[in-house]
Amino acid sequence: MTTFLFWKLLSAHFKNEYGERLWKQWGTRLYFWQGAIYTSTGVTLLVLCVLKWANVLNF
Repeated sequence: MTTFLFWKLLSAHFKNEYGERLWKQWGTRLYFWQGAIYTSTGVTLLVLCVLKWANVLNF
């Protein structure tokens, strides 16, 4: 879900930033998706830590 939101919010920005020609190259898209995955992982870990701190999760 976080990755979808990242893609929906920032894909247009990255397309405008790099231009249509560069956006079609696999290296540019790989850079974008790496950032999406890293961001999503960080947000997920942050949500888990907040839920643990609030005693909603027990692990």
